[in-house]
Amino acid sequence: MYLSDGHPKGIKLVLEERGLWKKGLKRICSECKIHLPTKNNCCAVRILFFQLDFAAQRPLIQEIIEDQGHKIIFYPKFHCELNFIEQFWNAAKQFTRNNCDYTFKGLEKMVPDATNTNLKIC
Repeated sequence: MYLSDGHPKGIKLVLEERGLWKKGLKRICSECKIHLPTKNNCCAVRILFFQLDFAAQRPLIQEIIEDQGHKIIFYPKFHCELNFIEQFWNAAKQFTRNNCDYTFKGLEKMVPDATNTNLKIC
């Protein structure tokens, strides 16, 4: 994935080397920008996404951590409802809304209280 001078190859060069580049191909199409692709070959990003070696590549941070003998657990992508911090902030905002007098001084008191309170997180 790198050139001989150490610079990373671009998507176009990678796809050209694999015989998958076609003239007029966009780097990313409008469907992929909004995460609603209907085709597998609509743009360069989508074509590369389906390359087995590319899909199996671990993120660099994961390689570094696991190569040191540690385990790493990632949250599921695009599922903020499964991320604890999102649930915590939701509960903290709800607590603040319910207990604030909506003045700046009130917020200055309530925000720290909200983060230090035993919040009910569902």
